[in-house]
Formats: sequence, structure tokens, C-alpha cells
Amino acid sequence: MKAFKFKLETALNLRSFAKRKAAVAMAAATARRIEAIEHLDFCKNQLTKAEEFLKPERGTALTANEMVRRQGAVSFCRERICKASAESDKAYEEEDQCYHALMQARQEEQALLKLKEKARETHRVEMIRQDELAMEEFITARKRNVLA
Repeated sequence: MKAFKFKLETALNLRSFAKRKAAVAMAAATARRIEAIEHLDFCKNQLTKAEEFLKPERGTALTANEMVRRQGAVSFCRERICKASAESDKAYEEEDQCYHALMQARQEEQALLKLKEKARETHRVEMIRQDELAMEEFITARKRNVLA
């Protein structure tokens, strides 16, 4: 019986590699998204602290310079939040693109895997058919020898 050999095995290996590569890119994008979200949360906490610090304590007076400095800190925190939010949005988009690339690579690999399974089944059926033909020839030849 002849061993099965899939003619598109190299293409299948390339697609499997592309899928693994896309999965690694997806994992990296997810890590960047999580990091961006954590940074955004940190910036929001900093803003909350700066806003609380902006309010003078009861019974104390603030100088104009101190008030300006505290308002500057709040403004700085708001700017950092805007940047962190943009980074977070970019990380979400990148993760989404990586997800679609991964699904595309997976779909392409699955298509070749289905072809491989079909070819394997066709090969198996053909081998069974050839075995049956060989068996029939053997039986026919034996009958001829017995009759002769």
C-alpha cells in the first residue's frame, strides 16, 4: 500500500506558520491594549488626586501662585488623559486588525486542512479499491489454476 502524500503540504505548512505568526501578533496587540488601558486608568487616578488637591482645605487660604500651580497640575493630567485615551483607542484598533488577520489566517489554514482530509480519504478509498482488485485477480487466477 502506497503511503499518503499531500501535494500541498508545503502550502499548508506556510499557512500554519502564518497563523502562528498572526496569533503572536494578536497576543502582543492584546498586551499593548491592556497596558494602554492600565495607563489610562492611572492617568485618571492622577487627575482625581490633582482635582482633590486643587480644593483648598477648610479654613486655609491659597496664594494665587499655589492656585495656578495646582490648576496647572490638573490641566497636565487632563492632557495626559487625552493622550492615553488616544493611545488606548489606537491599541484597540490594532488589536482588532490583528484579530481579523488571525481569523483570515485560520480560515486559510482550515481550507487546506479540509483539502488534505479529502485527499487522504480519496487515497484511502483508492487503496481499498486496489486491494479489492488485487484480491479478485488472485481469486480468479487461483480458480483458473484449479480448473486447468
